[in-house]
Amino acid sequence: MSEILNPILTLVLNYGYPIIVCCIIAAYFGLPVPTNAILLAAGSFSIDGNLNIFLLILLAAVTAIIGDLFGYYLGKKFGSHVVNNLTNKLG
Repeated sequence: MSEILNPILTLVLNYGYPIIVCCIIAAYFGLPVPTNAILLAAGSFSIDGNLNIFLLILLAAVTAIIGDLFGYYLGKKFGSHVVNNLTNKLG
């Protein structure tokens, strides 16, 4: 896990909020990104004064809500088609 986490934390420290948002978005697309560890580290960076904790919470919440809405939209738009195709192939 440290092979993935160390470079990401370096990017978070250097570039801040855009990297955090990109990691959360990547996790919503199913990529194995350790978002919990990244957000925990970002909170630690905010204690040092590198990031604003209130902006961090706002961005993480808004990004998570947008990701959930996008997943809901995809499920509503294509979900029944996917389920029908799977049941026809399996049954």
